[in-house]
Amino acid sequence: HRWTQINTDKMERRPEKLSVFFICVHLCSSVVSILHSLSGWQIIAAMITITAMNTIEKITEQRTTLYYDLYIPERQSSEPMPLLISLHGYEGNKESMMALSQRINSRDFAIASLQGPNAFFVREEEKPRIGFGWMMMYKAEETIRLHHSTVLSIIEETAREYSIDRSAIFLMAFSQSVSLNYRFAFTHPNVICGVIAVCGGIPGDWNEDKYKESDTDALIIAGETDEFYALERTRTFKDAIARRARSAEFLSFPVGHVFPRESLAAINQWMIDKIKGKR
Repeated sequence: HRWTQINTDKMERRPEKLSVFFICVHLCSSVVSILHSLSGWQIIAAMITITAMNTIEKITEQRTTLYYDLYIPERQSSEPMPLLISLHGYEGNKESMMALSQRINSRDFAIASLQGPNAFFVREEEKPRIGFGWMMMYKAEETIRLHHSTVLSIIEETAREYSIDRSAIFLMAFSQSVSLNYRFAFTHPNVICGVIAVCGGIPGDWNEDKYKESDTDALIIAGETDEFYALERTRTFKDAIARRARSAEFLSFPVGHVFPRESLAAINQWMIDKIKGKR
């Protein structure tokens, strides 16, 4: 107020400056009134908008290292081995998925259990542990591209070091990573013999023309009380996938959103049948 009074006195002899001064005061008062009428979030949004006008998003490409466990069974036969590549769900890890995969068939299959790129703490009653995830809502196409290149690398690296039957490569996933495997199998046609999709969904852009038909079979497994993927919904996935797959089968088990242990024997038999069908 003192600053205003002093300057007003000085400007009394210059009407044109006095008019400009009062216009500025009026505008400032209007802005203050507007800010008082806005909520805190609206003010933050306005500030972000103003900041964004002078902000440019840039990219710095860095190397990403992904980890996977590889299991090779002891075999007397020199015949090429089938390869099962397994992906855990949200909050999972490569060790837990490897344990499940070995329960399916540790005698005949080479198994690669791949770990997601996003690590975070999972709070549990005993103590926090580190979990891993796959998809990101922000720039999801980057996660998809990373998944595709990693699966291709695992196939090539394993086949270079061991005798792998390239006509018997399977992709298995639980929950969050299911749609990634569908994307891979039908973006790279005829690379994957079979896809095992456990308690997961199909890609949101499945109806677009970006995906191709493939000589790939699909086994869809659902939990009958799954709180994330209702049985009525997952039943529709069979027909959707069958539009591009060689065949699609659907099985359900009386469980929620967990990997049904009752399905392990069925998965093993399904893969063996598909291998025989390719020979």
